[in-house]
Amino acid sequence: MSDQEDGEFEDEMREFMHAAMGDPNFPQNLFLNIIGGDGVIFQYDNPYDSDDDDLYYFDDDDVFNDDSDDDNSRKIFVTLQDSHIIKRLSFHKNVYGHFRFPQYLPTKQECYEDLYRLLEELELMVRAWRRRSEHPYTAHLRSEARGEGGSTSGDTLVEGEDYKQSDYEYDGSEDDEMYYCTGVSTPNEALTKKKYCQSVKIFQRIFDSSKQFDTFQRTVFRMKKYVFRIVFQIFMETLPPETAGRLPQELWEKIWKYTQNDYFRYIGSLPLLEDGTYYKAGQRIGKSSVGLWYAEQERIGELFGAVGNLHISLFEILYKNPFNQWYLFMVEEWESGGSEGNMLRVIRMLWWKHYAMACQKFSRLRQLDYFLSSPEDGLKGSTELTIFQKVEKGIYTIKDVTTDLHHENRRDPMVCQTGNILVSYQHCPVFAVIDHALNSQREDFYLNLKICNAATGKVVRKISTGLKYSLFQIERGKFAIRRLGKMDWRRNLYLTEDRISILYCDISDKSSSVNVWSHKFEGDMSEPMDVEVDKPIVSEVIAVAYDDRKTVQDFKSSVHHSRDKIVVCFQTPWHKETIVNVFDGGTGELILNVEWPDESLSLVSFKDNRALLVNDSAGSVNFFSTDSGENIVTIPFVTLNEGTQSYGPWTGIFDSDPLVNEFALIRSDNSKFQLYSYDPRNEMSKPILSFSGTANDTYKLGSECLSTAKLKDGVLFFNRKTHLSQDSSLEETDSYHEVSALNLRTQSCCPIITMCSDVYNVGATKYNEFSLTHFDPKVRFSDYLSPKVETFDPAKRPLFFISPTSFGIVTEQEKVVKIFDFEHDERSVLAEEEKINENRERKKETDRQRCLVKKQEAEEKERRRKEIMDEYVDSDVKVRGRVEEWRGTYGFLRSRGAAWRLGRVFFHRSNVLGHERRRYFGFGTELEYNIIKGRDPGTFQAVNVSVLPSG
Repeated sequence: MSDQEDGEFEDEMREFMHAAMGDPNFPQNLFLNIIGGDGVIFQYDNPYDSDDDDLYYFDDDDVFNDDSDDDNSRKIFVTLQDSHIIKRLSFHKNVYGHFRFPQYLPTKQECYEDLYRLLEELELMVRAWRRRSEHPYTAHLRSEARGEGGSTSGDTLVEGEDYKQSDYEYDGSEDDEMYYCTGVSTPNEALTKKKYCQSVKIFQRIFDSSKQFDTFQRTVFRMKKYVFRIVFQIFMETLPPETAGRLPQELWEKIWKYTQNDYFRYIGSLPLLEDGTYYKAGQRIGKSSVGLWYAEQERIGELFGAVGNLHISLFEILYKNPFNQWYLFMVEEWESGGSEGNMLRVIRMLWWKHYAMACQKFSRLRQLDYFLSSPEDGLKGSTELTIFQKVEKGIYTIKDVTTDLHHENRRDPMVCQTGNILVSYQHCPVFAVIDHALNSQREDFYLNLKICNAATGKVVRKISTGLKYSLFQIERGKFAIRRLGKMDWRRNLYLTEDRISILYCDISDKSSSVNVWSHKFEGDMSEPMDVEVDKPIVSEVIAVAYDDRKTVQDFKSSVHHSRDKIVVCFQTPWHKETIVNVFDGGTGELILNVEWPDESLSLVSFKDNRALLVNDSAGSVNFFSTDSGENIVTIPFVTLNEGTQSYGPWTGIFDSDPLVNEFALIRSDNSKFQLYSYDPRNEMSKPILSFSGTANDTYKLGSECLSTAKLKDGVLFFNRKTHLSQDSSLEETDSYHEVSALNLRTQSCCPIITMCSDVYNVGATKYNEFSLTHFDPKVRFSDYLSPKVETFDPAKRPLFFISPTSFGIVTEQEKVVKIFDFEHDERSVLAEEEKINENRERKKETDRQRCLVKKQEAEEKERRRKEIMDEYVDSDVKVRGRVEEWRGTYGFLRSRGAAWRLGRVFFHRSNVLGHERRRYFGFGTELEYNIIKGRDPGTFQAVNVSVLPSG
């Protein structure tokens, strides 16, 4: 290229950048830096190059001093050997106008450029972490056995012993407006040694091997490389084709780099938040396709937040004192056992949870490649994926279905709360809601059931039972359904796709009988129908007391059914004995009776005439056939607990998929599990152990959470109340709704969604775990006599599978069903989200237009009212009207004609001419008067009032 062509090209580029792109903030010295002028300080860092030679650009340290006495967990160490890295970060703290935490908030639209910058910083810290693990200071840790460093003894850094005020900076808050810099000439070697060892111990606890860490590092690099490819592609698409072809790609990459913020690489550059000149190319999808534009924007923000979680954690591990932040993990510690030695395990659990989120959000961003590609590109979507694999890749949609329950008795706290939801343990498109009816004759509440279709939200059956609440060991409390005693009332009801069964145990002084009502769903389930169940299908005395023994209150009973049988498990109330009776599902005839004298058993799960019975007396789990009445196999707790230090009780759960013949045995503390398969064609064939493992380092689930979880294809789907890390005291800690999937075979957990109560709670926690589009509003009840009561507990709202590829949960308020649909691939999930976003935007536009019309109507009304005021108020114009209300000495009247728009007008008897002769003005009395402004703003008063003759 000749000098003349060079000049023409440079003029052409400058004219294009400033005029065609219309960006007045575009760097003025762009070409000086590119061509080789004085602006060049360092060599260009190729984003495809993973070398870390640019790690040591800075030779000295900065210290940001602040006199505030803050918790040590907020202090950043700047005198470590590798603290110079801090000066290359933009997302490590909140200092207004200078730095910010990588939080994904609804008030900010994230861009590809900032996402790339965040991944650069994370990769830089990952390389520093690796160097620490290979540093001579930590050589003694590499020789130690892995997995034995459970205690944090000696790991905590103590101010005054390990470091002084000059060794750290105060991590400024959002209110800080200034920061000061002073130089630190030499690193603190003692602090460096201890901090390196602390971070390497966490490194060894999180990663099982260096190979696992290499996989993580490669994943971060792959994310960075992919985001750069998108950014650079969008940048090149803004150039005219003839201009783009004038230079090789390597030089265009260098040009793009110089359009970005220089703080990451160059001395004297402005921090990211101070720089208003760096270029943002936009998104791949234009705003003309509003549904897809929002889908892409959501994916950019989600990945930014997920990577930001790892960035926050890793920065604390490297340059803060994470062991002082005990309150950030208080709930996780309680669930993990609560000992101080569990801190490293909690950090591991949190790390892999956020890593799973980052991989999921990265896969969601890559879905755009499949959607935007043409058939000639050869991109094929994922086929034959399991539901858990789709969870990991984010291939699912979430849809809200408003039910008819939303409109019924909205002021009744009993209907608003959702602890009264009954769901099926198998695939079932309907769920039941415990309802009440007041019997006016007996002045008592009776049990009713509403069967609701989850997909449509329609109530398809209203079942009246004529049975008291108290018969089912539940009562209608002031704010919510309450259980009486220790009986789980849900076990007295059982729901499947084709029927619902209700069990009532009638216990007298000498006998105990069971009554079972079983209603089969017949007819069109899309049309509502009222049903009364008055006659039980089963009514039988099941146990008799032969002496004067007292009734034991803590007994258990449950009902289950298959297509042809009804199974009742009952513990006698006078002595230790368990009875299992099997009845014909059509006639109620007793088919089978099995008794366990001197033993207490509970039927915890049932499927296709197979049952799991937990024997609390013998300490075992029985796999039982209700066809033959025989125990297929008995598995003692001692056998299940072999090789572990915990000896807690166990429970069991069948797979909810009718085509999957498996069940899982899980210890009550969720620390160990075993997965079994069985042959449904061979009644007495013993189950085969297919997998066993521990979940200590994966997730800790409470007993209530386990009782409402569902097993599908070896994956435990659950929803629970969780407390997330936040900078607040214990009293201020809030709870949220988390839905996750725990794969028992791979012992990995992947979050599906975490919801707070409303958009105002987003950003209240330390990490980016909330959805910005889905919420679970809380319900709080109170009155003049009672304190505020909160019934929020997602674990009491069972998750239920609607079909083989979708499940639902019911929100706490308004009775909305959130349906999670996995019947998608990479293309269809975006197509569905496009429709959802477009509908949401149409609704917003409709609401905006409605508000605009109301505003215009209000303005027009006020304008007319003002014109009328100017004509009639404080003027000599006489107005006629008639009395609307009289209160002895004063009243109100309504004007006729245009003055009617002023509303009711006050008048006093003393303002009426001839009031000495008249003390009463009845409704409709015709008056004539002048109008003046009243005592209060917006009110009017009549004066010079005269009574017009009637007729």
